[in-house]
Amino acid sequence: MTSPLLRHQRGFTLLELMITLSVLAILVAVAAPAFNQTMASSRAAGLSNALVGSLNLARSEAIKRGQTVTVCKTANPNAANTNCAAGAAWRDGWLVFVDNGTRGTVDGNDVRIKVVQPSGIGETNVSAGGNVANYLSFLPRGESRGSDGAVPSASLNICTGGIQRRVLVNAVGRTHIAKGDC
Repeated sequence: MTSPLLRHQRGFTLLELMITLSVLAILVAVAAPAFNQTMASSRAAGLSNALVGSLNLARSEAIKRGQTVTVCKTANPNAANTNCAAGAAWRDGWLVFVDNGTRGTVDGNDVRIKVVQPSGIGETNVSAGGNVANYLSFLPRGESRGSDGAVPSASLNICTGGIQRRVLVNAVGRTHIAKGDC
């Protein structure tokens, strides 16, 4: 006859627990790289969508207001009177404003429409070459112009964890996103 204590004892043996933990460790080791890739893709998509949203806002405001609207990079998006900064990085943030005075500079009667400070971008790099390195303007008819006044020929490149998103703006001001690898 068995003891009443032995009949009611239930649980795992040490060997069963060790095997379960080993299998779990192997699954985590296999899944971690895929999770990192997913996180990088999510960061790149989020940042590129935020940038495209601001560019589309600037274009629509330029058409609606009948005035030039500019998107520029800013060093301190949290400042009370945020301004454009040529020495800043696009990853720090950007500013959308009605640009009535000196192109690419908040001055005089310029109206700030939106300030964006990207969050959770980690080791993300955002680069822009050519004539959109500092700012991009939209004219009252919706056309886009780069820093040198010409139609933009460059893109804004977002790169994180080997994932790339390129934000492209064509001559009529339309934006789209291209995927790639860094």
